[in-house]
Amino acid sequence: MCTIVHMNSSNLTNVTWRTVLWILWALWWGGLSFYAIIVVPTGSEQIGSVAQGFITQRVTYWHNPLGAIMTIALAVEAYRTSSRGLYALSAGIGIVTLLLFIGHEILSSQMNFKESSVSESFYSQHARYLWLTTAQWLLGFFVPVALQDAQIVVPRLVSKT
Repeated sequence: MCTIVHMNSSNLTNVTWRTVLWILWALWWGGLSFYAIIVVPTGSEQIGSVAQGFITQRVTYWHNPLGAIMTIALAVEAYRTSSRGLYALSAGIGIVTLLLFIGHEILSSQMNFKESSVSESFYSQHARYLWLTTAQWLLGFFVPVALQDAQIVVPRLVSKT
């Protein structure tokens, strides 16, 4: 038998906040994972790696700000819960995200959009960008653990009796 858990406005606010945190993480980390595992290899196979790179340039234009929003939300949660783990994780992800923003601008400046070509130095810069993305992904892998440790579990609106 299940019963509905009665919540006051403070509990509802906490549940809403926690849900937003989990959704932001899922969109950011899940989106990055799906794009890297499925979209890039498939696109490269179908249209070539240079053309795929121009698509990725547009995708990261949107994905990097999503990462920044998620990082800010994580930092807010670190403050709310006084969690050192969340502070450290949000700082690490924030630094990498900032470096990705800078790297994105550098790479974009080396792309010729009219001719769909890139400069010779593009690929060495791109390799650094990929390593930063990998670091960001790895840090993101630990977000659920840190949220769990900070007692930020996925909310249950229904309790079993």
